[in-house]
Amino acid sequence: MVKNLLTLVLKNNKMLVFKTKEDNSIKLPDFTIEEESKIDDVIKENIISKLNIKEFNVVKVDKSLFKCDRTAVNRECKLCLVDIKDSDIEHALEENSPMIWMDVTSIYELSNFEISSIRAMVEQSIIERYDSYSLFMLEGELNKNASIKSYINRLKNQVEEKEIDKSASNKTIVTALILSIIVGISYSKFFFGYLGISSLIFTSIVIAYFVLINGIKNKKSFLGYFLMACSLILSLTLSIYTNTLLRTLNRMLIPITLVMSFVLLSYEDIELDLSTFIKAFFKRIFHHSLKSSVKPPIFIVRLIKKRKIKEDNTTYKHIRNGLIISVPLVIMLSMLLSEADNVFGYYLSRLGDNLLNFNINILSWKIVSSVLVALYLFGLIWSFKYSFKDETKCNWKNESFEPITIITILVIVNILYFIFTRIQITYLYAGNSKVLPGGLTYAEYARKGFFELVFVTIINLISIGYLKLKVNKKNSSINRTLNILYTTITGFTLNMVVSAFYKMRLYINAFGYTRLRVLVEFFIVFLGLVLLIQLTFVWKEVKIFKPIIVLALVMYIGINFFNIDSYIAKKNIAFNNKEKLDTFYLTNLSFDAKKEIEAAFKEGKISRDSYEFWKDMNEHNTSHWYEYNYYLKKGISK
Repeated sequence: MVKNLLTLVLKNNKMLVFKTKEDNSIKLPDFTIEEESKIDDVIKENIISKLNIKEFNVVKVDKSLFKCDRTAVNRECKLCLVDIKDSDIEHALEENSPMIWMDVTSIYELSNFEISSIRAMVEQSIIERYDSYSLFMLEGELNKNASIKSYINRLKNQVEEKEIDKSASNKTIVTALILSIIVGISYSKFFFGYLGISSLIFTSIVIAYFVLINGIKNKKSFLGYFLMACSLILSLTLSIYTNTLLRTLNRMLIPITLVMSFVLLSYEDIELDLSTFIKAFFKRIFHHSLKSSVKPPIFIVRLIKKRKIKEDNTTYKHIRNGLIISVPLVIMLSMLLSEADNVFGYYLSRLGDNLLNFNINILSWKIVSSVLVALYLFGLIWSFKYSFKDETKCNWKNESFEPITIITILVIVNILYFIFTRIQITYLYAGNSKVLPGGLTYAEYARKGFFELVFVTIINLISIGYLKLKVNKKNSSINRTLNILYTTITGFTLNMVVSAFYKMRLYINAFGYTRLRVLVEFFIVFLGLVLLIQLTFVWKEVKIFKPIIVLALVMYIGINFFNIDSYIAKKNIAFNNKEKLDTFYLTNLSFDAKKEIEAAFKEGKISRDSYEFWKDMNEHNTSHWYEYNYYLKKGISK
């Protein structure tokens, strides 16, 4: 069968083409071959001999393309890339030769079929892990097409991952598989009951899994170690406190901080800015992890193929024979021992009854969910073996806003905030000493607008950070003016934080404490501290993502150990007035407030019915050691 051989000849940033005399169009060298085995001969005869090439590499493409020639007949076309290394090859062409050297930037002057062929040649080079300066230049031209660039990047990632998987030792694979099974069993054991000390154990197992399989590649990452420590501390709180709100939040934050720590401890080339890191985080937990979670069956098949246990392997034969003999022997001995000892017989019969009576639906769900968790965690941990691909670059830092326009807007906003602050100083902080306009009472004025102030504060924080990245700052005097305006807005925003906190205190003094109100107070303090951090960002242009993350987690862990429920009960009971005491809310608090609730019950501030209701609401059936929780045990004890 007659075929065509389309050849791409590269030399540095040049490619060899035929230039037609009729219309000066260019095309790649195209030769006729009768048999596939003759490809090397055709290349030598038509390319190598004519150019007198000494150093070259040939990359043959596995797949064939079909080209429609002038007779409208589809002809199979083989593809081949010749990469020349000779330094003086440019001068080897004859004076009247139809072949000429052209820059690779001219590839888009070729036909669509030839461009598709070049793309196939580049793909084959990537698959074969062949790399050179010529290919780098050619790839740069192809990458100008966004869809081709995306495809080439995906192909490179796939090839690299296959190489990493292929180079992984059998010991590493077996260790990873065993650890994933341990994780699955631990999940089925711990997560279908009350999460107590089991949370800390499970988190520790996952961390050990990560370290054993991947190690810590970025040992200098303080934030990575900090986030890992935070995940352990938050896991520990589940074995101490029973506050349902914080327990729910912790169950979400533990895996988040854990994966964030794994990312930072694995890669050094991740920029700690909000956009890049968040995108990298979500790609890790969804795309990379799920893609790698299907690999355990592939690895198992590979291990079986690589290590077909030979029948003449004496160790294997001894183990196999031991197992075969042990099964009937254990059954026979168990029957005899059950007759010899009634207690042993009782437990043996109970074991059989439990196996027979076990709810098949619960067992099925536990098995399925545990297998899925084991596979997912295998995929997550294994994905950290692959290098970090920064596909999350954004254009935030492209300076595009005109500074004079922004200065005008900031001046107007500052004037508005100045008027607002002046009114607050006059009326809010002065208390009842000022007469309010419009018939407003001081109670209405002081207690309204809290959430709006918090919302404006968040808008100001985000806006200043965004403008600092987007506004043109080449002129030093304009940059100084912008920084002054940013600082002024930050100062006015700090006043909003103070006034929001003041309004919340007034609200709490009137209506008492709740979990939400206490958490909101903590959040306001957090916003105030973030504003102070932002002042550093305004003048020094340092990255603030890292200190904000550290501050947020330190404060959140502090909230966990602060024991909110105990604080709420203590403060609300301190009113010493049964009309003000919200008994119903108190009885919905957790066992963390045991000391205060029992004291109030003994003093007659809470009825027996409310007290018993509080105990019934918080009791959990914890029959296993790994469900241990300090305040739960304390609460159910007599």
